[in-house]
Amino acid sequence: MEFNSFKDAVFELLNEGEWEGLEDIDTNDRDGVFLVSFQDGSQFEVLVRKAG
Repeated sequence: MEFNSFKDAVFELLNEGEWEGLEDIDTNDRDGVFLVSFQDGSQFEVLVRKAG
């Protein structure tokens, strides 16, 4: 699987999921980082990188 295809699949998983209170997903495509924000103010950073 190509890295960009995997990164797109991770974004779709985050975006299409049933996440309670999901407000926004900011992407930094160059660095493979997703910043996931929720209505309660919490934020989570998801880093996707190729191993090996």
